[in-house]
Amino acid sequence: MRSNQVALTVLGVHRSPRHGALLLVAPLAALALLLFAGAPAIAASPRAAGDIHTAIAIDSPAVVRIVSTITAQITCVGCASNGSTIVSPSQGAFEYFSSGSGAFITPDGNILTADHVIDHSVNNSEDFAFAVSLLEQDWEQRFSLSQSQVDQFLQSNGSQFQFNIQVAKQQVFLSTAYTGQLQNSAQVVSYQVSRVVVSSPVDKQDTALIKIEAHDMPYLRLAPNNSAHVGDSVTAIAYPGDADAALNGGNFTSLSNPSQTDVNTINGLLSASVNTGQLTAQKSLQDGTPVYEANGIGSQGSSGGPVIDDQGRIVGFVDAGPSTARLTFLVPSEIIAQYVQQANVANPAPGAFMTLWTRANQEYNATAPCHWTQAYKDFNTLHTNYPLFGGLQQMLLTAQGKATPAECPAPSNVGGIIAGLVIVLLLLAAGAAYWYLRRTNKLEGALAAVGIKRSQTKVDQLPRQGGIDPPTQPSAPWLRSPPAPPPAAPPAYGATPTPITGIVAPYPSQPVDAPRGELVAAPYLAPAEQTGQNGEPHQIGSTNPPGPAPTTVRICAQGHAVTDRAAKFCPECGSPIPTV
Repeated sequence: MRSNQVALTVLGVHRSPRHGALLLVAPLAALALLLFAGAPAIAASPRAAGDIHTAIAIDSPAVVRIVSTITAQITCVGCASNGSTIVSPSQGAFEYFSSGSGAFITPDGNILTADHVIDHSVNNSEDFAFAVSLLEQDWEQRFSLSQSQVDQFLQSNGSQFQFNIQVAKQQVFLSTAYTGQLQNSAQVVSYQVSRVVVSSPVDKQDTALIKIEAHDMPYLRLAPNNSAHVGDSVTAIAYPGDADAALNGGNFTSLSNPSQTDVNTINGLLSASVNTGQLTAQKSLQDGTPVYEANGIGSQGSSGGPVIDDQGRIVGFVDAGPSTARLTFLVPSEIIAQYVQQANVANPAPGAFMTLWTRANQEYNATAPCHWTQAYKDFNTLHTNYPLFGGLQQMLLTAQGKATPAECPAPSNVGGIIAGLVIVLLLLAAGAAYWYLRRTNKLEGALAAVGIKRSQTKVDQLPRQGGIDPPTQPSAPWLRSPPAPPPAAPPAYGATPTPITGIVAPYPSQPVDAPRGELVAAPYLAPAEQTGQNGEPHQIGSTNPPGPAPTTVRICAQGHAVTDRAAKFCPECGSPIPTV
């Protein structure tokens, strides 16, 4: 098969000289990826191209056997010696059966098959020939005629014959790949065909889609157009008539009444054959339909059976072939796709069954740790949710036997340890990056680049310690502003003020600029001479009462104006008041 080329793109990490220590994160992240990459995976790997055994296992439950019950009645108008009409058979109608193959192509019951498998009428040359053979047998017995005499009469009076051929019943049988080996005939699972969704003329393209009332079924997908080529290996899954002939003389009619047949015969009739061959040529039928030629992967009864590639996709279906079964012609997926589009069933959403069934098979055939445990879990879910799906029984038992504690040990704490180390390394890298940016005066730019704004307080307003010279002022020493304590209510009369703890800034000898947040002292005021109410100097013991004392304003350590000369602490904030 031609394999698709897979392109792997390697992403490069480019170092930028402007980001210095921040690039330390990249190698640490790479280290983390390498460490985690070494941890064992428990998920099953996807089905690899070319794994035909897995493809057959996944696809087989979707392949069905289609059995049609057909009736025929032939009328010859004015053919009797007295001019009356002859009806064959004399009572009722002839009944016969037809068998073919097909496959679900959607989870809701759409089945792909050959049109001649389900279209039984006078338009089907095989049905017409079979009805003629039934007429010959009837007339030979009723009128004591030979076969050659009946054939001669037919050729001479063909216009007087009317053939009524129709389908009385059409059933779709699920295979043992779905049901498992049946224990009794009551376990047979079949559906009535509810309608023909779309079909071509029997003599042109020979393609049909039929519908049954089923939901969440296994199904096959179509291969893309022109994806198959001469020389490719292909596999047909179908019910060839030669297998029936070898087992029970080709009698498949027992499927119409399974209760009257032994269970071994039923199991044989519902077990599909798998034949792998090679596409040997690409040709066209007389009507111009393109077909693939393959080397003998089907026979009568295989008609309509899917032919898949090594990825399990339908590249065509079995259509016809010579009686020697040396060659098989396949209607390709390009033709099938036209009818699928016409029926509006292209690209179906995967059902729950098919999703779980595919994953369970992939896990079953994987080699990673815990794949048996995962496969057993999914097979068991299928067994619980789909009780009719017995085809998984052997795989379920195998996975159960191999899903041991040794196959899937309890997870260790290695992942947690590695994650912790990675976090520590990342924090160290972040610290190194911060140190680098501080040393190179790039911190502001780095913060601005990620949208972070720093406080508006300037660096030279912060306390300087550890050998870093503080800023100097021309007329006053550099002062540190103590943190402002919360406002306190003035002490009650007669109470002892609470002592102030911590650093108290010295009273400055000269005022400094207010915007810097330093202490600001009021101008020194000398005590005023006390006067009486009449403006004259007040003498102790005189009749001239003292007037209002001059107001002296003092400033507390936090800059609040205090007019009470006797106060030792600021009534507003509780800070000490310099003595005037």
